[in-house]
Amino acid sequence: MSAMEVDSDSAAETNQNAHANNKFARPTGVTATHSATFNVPRDKDFNKQYAAVYFTRLTKLKSVVLARAQAEEQQQGGESAKLCQRILDIIPDQRCIVAGTLYKEQKLKPCILDEYNKEKAASLSSVSGGSNVGGGGERYMSDDDSLVLEDEFGRVSLSGPASKLPVRSLVSGVVVALAGREVEGGRFEVDRVFVPGLAPQQQVPRLMSAADQPPAYLLCVSGLSMGAPGVDPLPVQLLLDYITGMLGSGEDHRASASIVRVLILGNSLHRFEKKRGKEFQREEIDPNEVSQPLKELDMMLTQLAAAVPVDVMPGETDPSTFTLPQQPLHKCLFPSAATYSSFSTTTNPCSMQIHGLEVLATAGQNLNDLAKYCDAPSPIDYMESCLQWRNVAPTAPDTLGCYPFQQDDPFVLTSCPHLYLVGNQHAYASRLVRGSDGQISRALTVPSFASTRTAVLINLNSPTLDTQSMKFDVQQ
Repeated sequence: MSAMEVDSDSAAETNQNAHANNKFARPTGVTATHSATFNVPRDKDFNKQYAAVYFTRLTKLKSVVLARAQAEEQQQGGESAKLCQRILDIIPDQRCIVAGTLYKEQKLKPCILDEYNKEKAASLSSVSGGSNVGGGGERYMSDDDSLVLEDEFGRVSLSGPASKLPVRSLVSGVVVALAGREVEGGRFEVDRVFVPGLAPQQQVPRLMSAADQPPAYLLCVSGLSMGAPGVDPLPVQLLLDYITGMLGSGEDHRASASIVRVLILGNSLHRFEKKRGKEFQREEIDPNEVSQPLKELDMMLTQLAAAVPVDVMPGETDPSTFTLPQQPLHKCLFPSAATYSSFSTTTNPCSMQIHGLEVLATAGQNLNDLAKYCDAPSPIDYMESCLQWRNVAPTAPDTLGCYPFQQDDPFVLTSCPHLYLVGNQHAYASRLVRGSDGQISRALTVPSFASTRTAVLINLNSPTLDTQSMKFDVQQ
């Protein structure tokens, strides 16, 4: 017998779209537009240096953090500080404000050369503090970690108490402004840290008066892991039957008919990888192990696309590029689903407009990498930090592989998304993040379906984008 468990942060359920024959129609007029923000140039060139990424990142955010630092200093009052446009302009023994990009020096951070040093590699297991809440593996923090501030002209070592300079909560690649003074030894003693804060946000008038509107749900799921050994395929079928209106009671049919789009956030296929006894060598994989799960995924997507628009994002285990932004999965992988105009593939990360809302989504690599190098109580806190830092992947390209962009850093957020989604996490969580200028962003972690049997619904017509999780499991 199938079981569906619902965990909701919204009590609103309306009875709309009912026909006399007791069938329900999906809402119309809900449109989606995919952005080209994360598209990689067709003439790819990986021979470029990554300095341009950091330069453009700093160029975009330097004036922002300096302006915020000045505004907050004026509000707080107290000792005035000299605004320095360059690190080289810092005046010893005078309180200054300076902006730059953080670099975190970590002794435990892995290096490719250390792969050949068994003793060093073994020491990487000596990590300190906390559990890996981001969904990744190792953590590379220690009490000896330190921060350096860099700009186009120089760099300076930072110091200060943890209450003023939270080293464990910061990571390489974040653009900040710092208030403090240069002390003996040339170090900069920090007394305040200023981050960019939430980017400007486009208002959606529809949400201001959406209380009486019928729900229009975006369903998000990640980590289907098709073809994984030992994974029961029945929950995936239950999910499919629910979306297409073939599962549940009349109220369930009414709710499923309100699903206007399905977004699959990566790791749709299981990674088949076999290693030989020797390091860095892999056995050849049986083609049937890959082709059969791909066919099953194509069949599932075909049924979905016949009922509702669906977007598929690549993830870490999918046949796409290793570096971010991962480019869309080629539609030749889905010969049946690709025949439907309602089927589309996206980049990872992806930026899109759905029903007038700006949606930012990733398959989870950005959060998993952050969890290795800085501390936060939960994945949702990492997401909030990314919004406050205005950077969806601050550790790229330092520890997270990315394309060497020369003219732009697409990971910098020039506008605040109304909805920020991250897939392939351990559990469902949701939070409203509010900015100083009235921005409201719904941050949401989507758990791996293969391990949790959970999908997430977001009501696009709710003023606060209310969410609920649904679990599809089998009772004996």
